[in-house]
Amino acid sequence: DTTLGTIDWHFNGSRPAQLIEVRDIENPVVTNWNTGGSSIYYSQVDSVPLAEFSDNSGIVNVSRLEHISTQDPDPANCSHYEYTETFTDRGEDPTGNIKDTTFTRTVMIDPNEWTFVPMNQQKTYSPNLNLSPENTGGWATATNPAGVGVDVDYEDASTRNPDTMSCQHYNWHIDRTWEATNQPCGNPIYEEQDIDVIKNKALVYDSFPEDITIGLNDPKTPSFTGEPTGHDTIVPWFPTTYNYWDELISATQNDSIWDRHFELEEGICGTSTNSDSTQRITRDLTTGVKENTWQDLVTVYPNPAKNKLGIQSGIKIRSVKVVSTLGHKLQISHPASCTGSIYVTRWPEGVYCLQILLENDAVVVKKVLIRR
Repeated sequence: DTTLGTIDWHFNGSRPAQLIEVRDIENPVVTNWNTGGSSIYYSQVDSVPLAEFSDNSGIVNVSRLEHISTQDPDPANCSHYEYTETFTDRGEDPTGNIKDTTFTRTVMIDPNEWTFVPMNQQKTYSPNLNLSPENTGGWATATNPAGVGVDVDYEDASTRNPDTMSCQHYNWHIDRTWEATNQPCGNPIYEEQDIDVIKNKALVYDSFPEDITIGLNDPKTPSFTGEPTGHDTIVPWFPTTYNYWDELISATQNDSIWDRHFELEEGICGTSTNSDSTQRITRDLTTGVKENTWQDLVTVYPNPAKNKLGIQSGIKIRSVKVVSTLGHKLQISHPASCTGSIYVTRWPEGVYCLQILLENDAVVVKKVLIRR
């Protein structure tokens, strides 16, 4: 605000001065009273920003005139942390023009914060398995920025089947939900933990058949050559059986040697032993058999051959292995019946041995000549 006096000496040196008064009469203007939002957390109550003003002078002094609270003085009550705060702020320019504004903030208790949540777990099944938090990564912990106490608890949702004859009784999943609740207001937060229970393979042999030699007409089934027995070390009453497959190791006109691979299997979850165990079975093909009996049952024609070999047998053929005189295996075929054909168009000229394995484990060796 200013007052100006002027004298125009050119026209009248004795004329009284003209007074011109310039005065700022405009109040400041509120530009933002909602700074920080209409809701605040309890820990922010002491830092609510002042309202914002502007003025034509460019200078505004802002102050807080009044602060009214509905806070309950008892910190044991939720209303001590959740209530309303009313503020009155004033903007004043250099000439004393003022503008007051009143606004309300809703105070809420701060959300809880997790300080520790156990990691997902995989546990091995046992009859006395302990799945309490102490054995599955520990208890979760949480705090609250308002300084109030926080209670932590959990609830499990399990897929375990109560039926002991079900595999899901020994292999199952748990969804563990952790809940952290502040004490005065009860506002919860949640976190998830996954727990998988797995039953390991635990089969062991109680007995295993010894290596055996059998005659030409003896059956080669496990009921004759010997069967293994076993049990599950974790759940001993599990029903247990076995699977097996035979591998031909060698075959001559006198005998054939087989490795029988056994594998135990339990009947609830179908788990088996980690690796197979082997019984050696030798079949004697000479006992009670006239020399060349099996050899005479198999015919290979024509011999010499050019494009195709025919095989005729009185007993079903299991497989045919062709080996050149240099020892190179050329072909293995599996005729579907007692007869079969082998195409030799691409074979080099020379002498070849056909090792023919019959259904009764006898082996017949035939030599053939290929000519071009």
